[in-house]
Amino acid sequence: MTKQILKIGALSLLSVCSSYATDIFSVSASSNGMNAYKGANNIETLLNSIGTTADIQSYLSSYTNTSAANLNVNFRGVPISFNYNTNSTTLYMSIPSIGINQSFTGTTREKSQDMLKDWFKKEGAGAVKSLMKKLAEASPADPIAGNPNSLMSQSVANSFNSGFGDVIKSKNYTQGSQKANAVGIAAQYFSLKQGDIESKKYALPLSYSIISDENPDRKYNILIPIAMTDIGGAKVADVGLGFSTNLPIAKNWILTPSIMYGATASVDLGSLGQVGTASVTSAYRLKVPGGQLGIGNMIGYTKTLKLYSGDYAYDPGISNIVYKNGLFYEVDTESYLPNTSIDFFASNTAFTGTKLYVNNYSEFGFSYGFTKVKQSVDTSKMSLADVAKTKVYEKISDLRMGASYLTSSKSKGFQVNFGYTF
Repeated sequence: MTKQILKIGALSLLSVCSSYATDIFSVSASSNGMNAYKGANNIETLLNSIGTTADIQSYLSSYTNTSAANLNVNFRGVPISFNYNTNSTTLYMSIPSIGINQSFTGTTREKSQDMLKDWFKKEGAGAVKSLMKKLAEASPADPIAGNPNSLMSQSVANSFNSGFGDVIKSKNYTQGSQKANAVGIAAQYFSLKQGDIESKKYALPLSYSIISDENPDRKYNILIPIAMTDIGGAKVADVGLGFSTNLPIAKNWILTPSIMYGATASVDLGSLGQVGTASVTSAYRLKVPGGQLGIGNMIGYTKTLKLYSGDYAYDPGISNIVYKNGLFYEVDTESYLPNTSIDFFASNTAFTGTKLYVNNYSEFGFSYGFTKVKQSVDTSKMSLADVAKTKVYEKISDLRMGASYLTSSKSKGFQVNFGYTF
């Protein structure tokens, strides 16, 4: 893991910024009066563009190992510059956004680059942490934190849903018909655009709930979210594990404390991280004309966690207190199709603490499906057709589909989802 972390941090800090199109990484280089640009959507291509003399000459033919050269890299939104003077082997590095200025002098320019790598392994380890923290603020493509598709934001969303969305939708469980436990499976597709970067997330949240015999509103939940994200061609994998408990405080009021762990990794983006989230969510429901209204309020604390490998520990130091509030309005559609409803919802998420690329965003959406879990009925006097219909409704009683729209000052996106509980 140490080797991966150092590759993510040390080797990747080689060049400065100029954002072009949808390139996640890019190099803008100049030497001997010639300018060139090289874009990349993975860190390996970036490193291959700024390494040896032959690497640089592959797109900047005027460059030699004795000429002056300026290499400017856009590292996922953070500018880094490297410069050589004429007939000099000294490599000058500058990362203005985190206050880093260093020089390395070897017997050749390649040796100077080796000195740079060694510096990051030792004295410069703190620069890796600072860079990763800055990426959460400056990059629309950071998989750890800073945007709605990041691991931190998704951990918050999953925590809120276990204490509000799932709670409100389960209000139709009634004594004599509740399930001893429930397994939930969902499929989600989330498309997000931030600046010129587009990301597409494919998620498969899995859940298991143990429902109390005494009170069906009291549940113990295990959540295992799994996701794969494509960010401008770069692949990111996420996995998590969460626990929550729905605690009825009054007839229409439920509190849900929860803890969530998540890990993310991307070879393409040069990113590796883990996040812990603890929260408490309040869900209040009441009858209103035409349906039911749900009010959800969450306060939580979320932070990155250290990655350990031998004597080396890595943590970008991102931490936030987060507030998420939502409204949910259910309208029965019994007159169109028995045992169905359509739900409308809105929510707002606000992060306070570490500066993020997006610290506040709102979502609006709806879902439609079968959500009524009816009391046991006597089928002995029913026709075969009615019995069959009753059995079908029981099997699909927790089948829902929906869509939502997300907006912020820097983000626009939409999500479609499908969920089933059995």
